[in-house]
Amino acid sequence: MADSTPALIWVDDPGGHRLFVNRGWLDFTGVEDAAQELGHDWRRRIHPDDRERYRSVTSAAARAHAPFEVEYRLLDRAGRYRWVLDRGAPVRDGERSAGYVGGCLDIDVQHREQRRHRIYSEVAESLEREITRTGRTDQLVRAVVEDRLADIAVVHDGDAVTGTGTLAVAAERSALEPSLWRLAPLVPAADDGRPEILDAAHLDEVLSRLAPTQRRAWTRLRMTSVMVVPLPARGRTSAVLTVVRTETGDPYTDDDLDLLSEIGRRAGLAVDNARLLEQERASAQRLGLLHRATAKMSAAATPGEVAAIAADHIVDLLAADHAGLWEVRGEWLQALTGHGWDRDMWQRAARIRTDAPLAFTEVLSGHEPLWFTTAHEWATRYPAAIGIAPDHAQTIGYLPLVAGGRSLGVLAVAMLTERRLSDADKEAAVSVAELAAQALDRASMLEAETEARRLAERLGAVATGLARATDLESVAEVVVEHGRISIGAEAVAVLVVDEGGTLSLLRESGWPADGPPMRTPGRAHPLSRAVSSGEPIWNAGEPAEGEVRRYPVQTAVPLMVAARPIGVIGLRFPVEPVFTPEQRSFVLTLANQCAQAIVRAQLHQAEHEVAVTLQRSLLPQRLPDIERLSLATRYRPGTQGTEAGGDWFDVLDLGDDLVALVVGDVVGRGPAAAAVMGQLRSAVASNLVNGQPPARALEQLDQYALRVRGAMASTVAIATIDTGSGEMRYASAGHPPPLVAGPDGVRTLSEGRGVPLGISGRPPFPEAVDRMEPGETILLCSDGLFERRDEVIDDGLARLSAAFDELSAAQPRDMADTLLHRMSEGMVIPDDTVVVVARLMPPPLRIAIEADPKRLAPLRRAVAAWAARCGMGPDAVSDLQLTVGEAATNSIEHAYLPEDTDGGAGVDVDLALTADGSVAVRVTDGGRWRPPPADPGYRGRGIALIRELAGDVHIDASDSGTTVRFLLPAIPVEVGTPGAGPPVEFVAGEPERDRDRDDTSSGEGDDGTVRARLRAVPDAHGVRIGIVGDLDLGGVSAIRAPLMEHVDRGLPITLNLPGEAFVSSAGMALLSEVARRMRAGGAALTLVAPAGSQARRSLVLSGLDTVIGMSDDDGA
Repeated sequence: MADSTPALIWVDDPGGHRLFVNRGWLDFTGVEDAAQELGHDWRRRIHPDDRERYRSVTSAAARAHAPFEVEYRLLDRAGRYRWVLDRGAPVRDGERSAGYVGGCLDIDVQHREQRRHRIYSEVAESLEREITRTGRTDQLVRAVVEDRLADIAVVHDGDAVTGTGTLAVAAERSALEPSLWRLAPLVPAADDGRPEILDAAHLDEVLSRLAPTQRRAWTRLRMTSVMVVPLPARGRTSAVLTVVRTETGDPYTDDDLDLLSEIGRRAGLAVDNARLLEQERASAQRLGLLHRATAKMSAAATPGEVAAIAADHIVDLLAADHAGLWEVRGEWLQALTGHGWDRDMWQRAARIRTDAPLAFTEVLSGHEPLWFTTAHEWATRYPAAIGIAPDHAQTIGYLPLVAGGRSLGVLAVAMLTERRLSDADKEAAVSVAELAAQALDRASMLEAETEARRLAERLGAVATGLARATDLESVAEVVVEHGRISIGAEAVAVLVVDEGGTLSLLRESGWPADGPPMRTPGRAHPLSRAVSSGEPIWNAGEPAEGEVRRYPVQTAVPLMVAARPIGVIGLRFPVEPVFTPEQRSFVLTLANQCAQAIVRAQLHQAEHEVAVTLQRSLLPQRLPDIERLSLATRYRPGTQGTEAGGDWFDVLDLGDDLVALVVGDVVGRGPAAAAVMGQLRSAVASNLVNGQPPARALEQLDQYALRVRGAMASTVAIATIDTGSGEMRYASAGHPPPLVAGPDGVRTLSEGRGVPLGISGRPPFPEAVDRMEPGETILLCSDGLFERRDEVIDDGLARLSAAFDELSAAQPRDMADTLLHRMSEGMVIPDDTVVVVARLMPPPLRIAIEADPKRLAPLRRAVAAWAARCGMGPDAVSDLQLTVGEAATNSIEHAYLPEDTDGGAGVDVDLALTADGSVAVRVTDGGRWRPPPADPGYRGRGIALIRELAGDVHIDASDSGTTVRFLLPAIPVEVGTPGAGPPVEFVAGEPERDRDRDDTSSGEGDDGTVRARLRAVPDAHGVRIGIVGDLDLGGVSAIRAPLMEHVDRGLPITLNLPGEAFVSSAGMALLSEVARRMRAGGAALTLVAPAGSQARRSLVLSGLDTVIGMSDDDGA
């Protein structure tokens, strides 16, 4: 996924060393080998002036474990520094920092644009500081030099007839400035002059036309690149700016030409304004107004602000009554402001077509203002304007807003009395329009840039949301959410094409609940038309009169995959929608991502259903009901994919109070592993049912495994429990040892440890004997519960033991899920996990007490002790004590008279725990209950209380006594807050609980692990082979072939396992096969694994240390 994005994605470790860069980074830098960009080497690409700032920002963020954001220049594949925006977010591993992950966005264009606007602003500000023509030209040339746009800048008067006409000079080397005043223009000023770059050939031609003295003066400047920029204003060139780069400067580019041309256009107006100020003192107030407009428009950030400023200033300038500014948006002119407009005027003039027969159209196409002195003039020429112009308007002016040769809109002004405007008034109005055009262009670009960034951020959020969505409902939820938030729709509907080719609703939001019922959209419905045509419908309009639509969408966008429509998104907006090109692109991108996510979710759902069906068919569908044994089993799939796994369990009722618990693990995943698992499960069940004890059952299973392809290195653990005596026998074939928890803590059943199945030359499987006391709990599990790639197995077993000990007082059904979640600690667990928990319950409690209230307290204590051994929680124990006490109290108080002191005056209490955790209670007496009094007062509530807390309450009265029977339901015990983790996929023998299911599954990503490989070095005795990387499924696949080549050569081998290596069951199977083949060939094998390492611990726990010679040091 990281390589599919154009962003430059990276990952750093906590020390700031780069661990990973994506394809976007390599494409940007032009580097073929990603290793060249790792560590700190990549920082050489940062511009030298930016390196310290980058180091400072990232170091401060690392110390605070906080995200950071920094801009700097990065060297691209063309050898050019480009500005990038680098954002990094910290990654944690528990409480420790695991480094940073982030990405760079290429903002060079934006940065150049920002620099352009900064320079515009600086030039405008510098020009604003002066009011004279020479002062402004001086500020212009100095700003150009200070911003490094030129080494030398000279401004010549465009109206000069004699002399050089030099108005201002500036040079990076100030010593040159006195001689610059004597330079004549390189190119004569012309009203139609255009900015141009003089290359070497053109420069020689220009110099050849100068007088010899001028030619020599210009040549002494050692020019490498020259640009001539007219300063235009009001259709004439008032001055010419000549900029020069000398030997130390880079040649001018088209970007420089555009930048300086814009500066020239802006400066030309400012310079000419100063000229007007000097020539006509009478127009000081008018020019002051223009300057204020310039300042305000320069500070305006949005088109609406620019429009309001322009309208207000032109009204003040001309003492007008009305003004409006319209911006071109597609085929329409959209009014941004209306000075003096009422609601009726807004309704008439808010939107005008650009091709309407109005003065607007002529002004937009001709780029020239139109002035009408009387209403008769404009009404005769444009009759359609009568319904748009302000009521009673007489004098009207239409001024084009033009920037860079583009028509941006129209500024119109109207007066209710006839006015004959002077040329000076008109020129001032044009100046306001020009200022407004420049400001509007700048604000529009800023707004477009902001909108583009906002849309990019929204697309990023959409991509993130869809990446996390793995089912159709969650995909549709993301689309609906962003359809309303990001696009601004008030209602959204997502429909998909079903197997019959009809549209069916997937999700909706925002539509009125009382609308007509949704049926398959007809052919004329916009949703159907978008699907049939494969093209979006941006504005379908309102339904025809009499037409009923359940979803009256205005916009319908098909969801396309491989040119095939799979659905459609329908949108409705508060007002008639108008989409900019950027907004259309966003909507189409959203639809494309949605379509891909829907197909992905459909495939994932199908694969997951197949895997679940296969896995469930191979696991027990229900557990046997076993007296005195409370059971819970869980199966949780890993995150490696949607394939079925090889972990399994079984619970077998062998008769005569004997129960067998079995857990196994087959190497690998997928149908092959599941098939092997099914065969092994059936075989071991057959062995146990036929009366074989655990070790003997494993011996026979091992013989069978040798004949089953793929069964080698499978692990199995068996424990049989006599529920009557508590005797327990157990044996293990390389499987993690069972744990038993009780009041005295947790003990590990490690005696019956053997090697995995299918290992030749092994010793017989040992069988160990232990004892379970009532109230103790046994745990059998697969290694997925506690084994982690970055952790020694002993540490994982210690974590498991601690968690099991903390939860051991609870019933298995209460602790199973919490144990799974607590062991996952919010991490992604790649391996499947199987858990079997069994608690030996005490026998039914039978107590006979005398009919004496003093015997109730001992009774409650006995009940509490028995309930604790059953694993009942405090609430359940309290309810049991209360109900049993009430029933016994009734017998004592109501069944016997005070004189009944014979041996029959007693109460019998019987308690038994059922399979679902409920308690069956029976309280019997030998008397006859007296009728209850009419007014029991505060007493006599016992039976009502029992009925409130228990179920199946029966009171059987006879001449020989009364029996009260009821069933107290189990109360789930909260034994901890479950953490994050993959869902529990299968619970055998218990009702399915409501679980929040998250079927997200992902393959192994690029997590920085080292790919397994071999390093072989011959020596005098044979060959020493070092294994680099982990021996998991992928590692075994990578090294199996080359390792077997060494084995087949028949030389002694010393095999070195690094201390940090992870050895899975697949790795154990490979090592077992190597040992077998080496023995068969008569060659010696020495396995070297450092003491205390995870690798050595794995081999010891599996029993392979008994069949393979091991050493702490290879002696090299």
